[in-house]
Amino acid sequence: MDHPQKYIEALQRLVKTCESAKENYDYASEHIKNDELKTLFNKYAKQRVSFASELKDHISKLGGNPNNTENNEPLKALNQLWANLRSSFANPNDDEKSILQTIRVSEQSTLETYDHELQGDILETELKPIIANQRIEISKAFQKMDKLYFEQSPQTRN
Repeated sequence: MDHPQKYIEALQRLVKTCESAKENYDYASEHIKNDELKTLFNKYAKQRVSFASELKDHISKLGGNPNNTENNEPLKALNQLWANLRSSFANPNDDEKSILQTIRVSEQSTLETYDHELQGDILETELKPIIANQRIEISKAFQKMDKLYFEQSPQTRN
């Protein structure tokens, strides 16, 4: 496989990851009662849309199809994880803490995908700062979710 095709496939995996994260933030926003968290989840959902758009622009520049994210075997496990996590939202007893935990797991998985794609020779291209900067912002979101999760009062812990 030549390098441009390899880069296109890596970017397509990241696009799919961002799109999945956006869907998960939307889903969490719909199920959370706290307006501040709803606003925060919406902010991160919009951020993921922006990240996906930026990555799609680079896929096009490399001659790839930015909408072809179907051939992403590694993401099948992520999608299964999300199916399992979303089922936890179906519980009417869900509280903020369980929703935050679910988002934390999602962001951790997103970071792992970014870390995987940042390995190898993609680091020797103009894509490195773009992907690295997105990863930094995702890490900040993860840290925010982590902080909010651990700040939950003991009364809300089940």
